[in-house]
Amino acid sequence: MKYTLASAVLLLAATTQGSLVFMVSTEPGNKGIQKSWVTDRWSCHNLTEPGLNKNISWAYVSSGLANGCFLYEDAGCNSTNTYVEKYKGDLCCPGDVNMMDVDFDNKASSWAQRCNKIIVHDMVGVDVTTAPAHGSPTMDAHDDAPSAQIHLETRDAMVRNLASRRPILHHLNADTSWLLQIPRPASAVKHGSRIYYNILIDPWLQGGQSDVAAWFSQQWHATESAVKTIAEVDEVARQIEIMAGELRLGNKRRSNNVNAATEVETFIDAVAISHEFTDHCHKDTLLEVHPNVPVFATEQAAKLVSGFNHFRTVVTTPAFTSESPDWRDYSLLPLPSWLSISRLTASGDALYYHSALVITFSSHAFSSATPKKRASLSIYGDDDASSIDSDAAECVIYTPHGIPYKSLEPIAKSDPPLNTLAFLHGLHDVSISAAQQLNLGAKNGVLAQRMLRAKYWVSTHDEVKKGGGLISWFLRRKVWTLEDALKEAKTVVDSETMEQDGDEFEDVHFEDLGNGESRILE
Repeated sequence: MKYTLASAVLLLAATTQGSLVFMVSTEPGNKGIQKSWVTDRWSCHNLTEPGLNKNISWAYVSSGLANGCFLYEDAGCNSTNTYVEKYKGDLCCPGDVNMMDVDFDNKASSWAQRCNKIIVHDMVGVDVTTAPAHGSPTMDAHDDAPSAQIHLETRDAMVRNLASRRPILHHLNADTSWLLQIPRPASAVKHGSRIYYNILIDPWLQGGQSDVAAWFSQQWHATESAVKTIAEVDEVARQIEIMAGELRLGNKRRSNNVNAATEVETFIDAVAISHEFTDHCHKDTLLEVHPNVPVFATEQAAKLVSGFNHFRTVVTTPAFTSESPDWRDYSLLPLPSWLSISRLTASGDALYYHSALVITFSSHAFSSATPKKRASLSIYGDDDASSIDSDAAECVIYTPHGIPYKSLEPIAKSDPPLNTLAFLHGLHDVSISAAQQLNLGAKNGVLAQRMLRAKYWVSTHDEVKKGGGLISWFLRRKVWTLEDALKEAKTVVDSETMEQDGDEFEDVHFEDLGNGESRILE
């Protein structure tokens, strides 16, 4: 399932057989609020506007949205035939103690009667008699509010996919900043933990970056990041938790785990940094991250981040080698034992420029099993001593500059075996000269994919940024297509072997996730 984030906040919308729900959006072509699309006053059961003995008005709702109000709880209107008798939610304004309870009967006799009210789940519903047809422009309650659009026609499918508890990959900008959401073991969720463990990868969201000195190299994003701040990243993670069904942030009805969730300092659980270069290790962006979030970084990047004097925990990522093939050996505290972050390096690469991060996790989506335990007990709430051992594991391999395909051999020799779920490797071939290649490009990616057999190959670090400085005069970029790369790779690998192995991409989903797009890794 692929969907689009317009910016940071996932304002989750729904379409049903008999209603249309509008999303707050900053997508191009937005026509703004059109009052004719909605009723003058919203017929919400037992809901009145503060200070008035009248139903809540559209003006109040739109004002609330513009001031950061959200509607929580699951949507009452959906395409299934199973309903609970009541759905409740809260219209919440940050800093406003006058939260209003929304209570409506979901057993109404028609879709129109069910939907002619505020639908609770970060969305606003309208009566079908006043709504425009499908495909009409979305409304914009607040142009500056961070927002994210999920296409109307994919909402139901997304809910079903979230229920499967599979990892989610979000592309936060047009370059190489990512949010990876990994489902926690069932035992951890059962005991009150959030559903997803959220790893922020190479965050550079705004501003310029420079290496060595501005006169030598300086770059800016050519395209504004869909997610512009760490606060917006947090909101993306929070909204996914809400949609996954665990967080119900009401004012008067809060389960124990919801109370705990509202008190968390951040929804980001870890930061992973692949290189010390500032387009991967961007100080201004990193300083927005809560200091309690642990950072896992390569050796030079770890030294750089430690020098910020901001983060309480900075861990150097260990090298994954064939001599130590068990991924669980690389699970360093404060990571939970079912998760590890390591890296692959290439021989002869003194600067580790062509290396890769390896994020590995137990395949526990359909069981409560977790991997073997560490000798010490975890204090992070993700381990359950009663859980049975499970060797099944998946990994996401992230290599923004590419890694020589032969250096991926430790993954092929891992024990227990690793299934590569996603392989993040760019298509563009970037070099300074014929002798100095920076980004290895699609040809190397094809050969690497041939070894990994990843389920998803996702392009990364292919943004053509605005640049300046001395080095910009020497950069050369070749944009490959996947088809051309396949043809070229056949000159490297014996054609008979390729033919014998069959179609190398028969079971592969190649994804060019754009700025603000996301993919549920099924």
